[in-house]
Amino acid sequence: MAATLEATQVPNTFNLGDFLRQLFSHLGIILTLAAVLALGVGVTLWSIKPEYSPVYSNLSQADVGMVADVLRSSNIPFRMDSSTGMIMVANNKIGEAKIILASEGLPQSNGTGYELLSNKPSLGTSQFMETARYQHALETELSRTISGMRNIENSRVHIATPKQSVFIRNRGLTSASVMIKLMPGRVLESGQVSSITHLVASSVPYLDAANVTIVNQWGQLLSSTGDDDVIAQSNKHLAYKKSVEQTYANRIEELLAPIYGLNKIKAQVNAEIEFSKSESAEELYDPDNNQVRSEQISEQRNQGSSTAALGIPGALTNQPPAGGTLQANEAQGGGEGTSVNSTPVSTSQNTTKNYELDKTMRYTQEAKSIVNRITVAVVVDDKDVVNDAGETVKTPLASEDLELIRGIVRDAIGFNEERGDSVTVYNSSFLPEETLEEPEATAIWKQPWLLAIIKQVFAGISVLIILFMFVRPAMKALMGKHNSHAGKSNSESQPLLEGGSGEVVVAAGAAGSYPNYVQQLAMAKELVSQDPKQVAKIVKNWVAPSGE
Repeated sequence: MAATLEATQVPNTFNLGDFLRQLFSHLGIILTLAAVLALGVGVTLWSIKPEYSPVYSNLSQADVGMVADVLRSSNIPFRMDSSTGMIMVANNKIGEAKIILASEGLPQSNGTGYELLSNKPSLGTSQFMETARYQHALETELSRTISGMRNIENSRVHIATPKQSVFIRNRGLTSASVMIKLMPGRVLESGQVSSITHLVASSVPYLDAANVTIVNQWGQLLSSTGDDDVIAQSNKHLAYKKSVEQTYANRIEELLAPIYGLNKIKAQVNAEIEFSKSESAEELYDPDNNQVRSEQISEQRNQGSSTAALGIPGALTNQPPAGGTLQANEAQGGGEGTSVNSTPVSTSQNTTKNYELDKTMRYTQEAKSIVNRITVAVVVDDKDVVNDAGETVKTPLASEDLELIRGIVRDAIGFNEERGDSVTVYNSSFLPEETLEEPEATAIWKQPWLLAIIKQVFAGISVLIILFMFVRPAMKALMGKHNSHAGKSNSESQPLLEGGSGEVVVAAGAAGSYPNYVQQLAMAKELVSQDPKQVAKIVKNWVAPSGE
């Protein structure tokens, strides 16, 4: 009887209990694996996550929106703190973000100005609160305007307004104080101080410029009052003197630098300047010009016996005149030209003449700054000369060179011997310039990038530990249980080897599960060694042609 190879399969039935038992046996491993993977992902995200810091603090709502728009358009990642409302930027992007925002003129405000007045007032708002709110808005607007000037980083304005009386003579004077925070390394010019003073005075009612006080962040008084006019005028004169001296020194160095070198000429100038202010008023007449401009003559003549009443009114005036007396010349006769009864004559004449005179009126007011004397000192370094050996050596200047330099300096300053100007030229070898040592390199453990690298290395090591210590064993455990269940199911469907008489030669289910080829080969070898005749028959039946 021919032996045949038959493969029988055990029916595949679903058992809910076995399924739940397998699920719960794997559930602990799956949860542990998920937790470990989540921990690894968290460590990785922590290592690559940048630290955020606020780019600006105390921003208004309008500035927050504009800053967010600019950062978004510039592709700079940011986030907003939900508790404070501040915009947070990565630490390595803060400098770039501030530069971009400054180029856009942000932030624009440092407080609440006139937009505070847009809030709808309640019915219970008192007049005092309305006045205080308006004053606060005015102070904020002035602070914004002053902060927009050059060299000023921030400013604050305080206005003191007394309660005004209905009587003008009893009105109090308003005063203001301005605190200015300058940018690092900057100085506020005197013209800017004056402009800030008049800006504040012109913006506040009943405020005089003399009542505006300006100080900087170091507590230095920048504004000047009426008592400091003399000091302010002296400072102006000193500044003008320094400017004149620096102009002459720069002129000398610019002329000599192309010849002897930029760092080989040092010039100092001392200018004695007289500051004077003169006023004069003159009236000049030309006495030789006697041309008559106009003439007026008035003449009065009275003739007759009637005479007007003269004298002081009163009793004595009304008395009759005394008796007449005969004069000796009237008693004598014989003269033809003598008239006894002559008529009295009264004559008066008044003449007014106006002459044409030249008149000159001159009013002069001059503020002069006269240079009384200029003293110049010039120091020249030795000349660099290459010798025969090709080495560069310093050689003193010749007398002709010194005389040439002296002439150039005289022409540059407008030398005037009458006012006592003097020029001194001295030649000497300059000391070599000290070379600054390079700063020591920052230790590697102080480098800012070291922390980021340590975080990434720590994250990588943590991920490797998680993979090899948790994930890999868990996966092996899962695969082992899966293979054991698969082996059991395969053993139930393992083929039976039967001989011609139907005797079972090998029962895989009884022998156990042999999932791989090596184990099956070992089993076949053992079978051959135990019963070689039976195996030979089985193989002969396999290779025999069908039908025999």
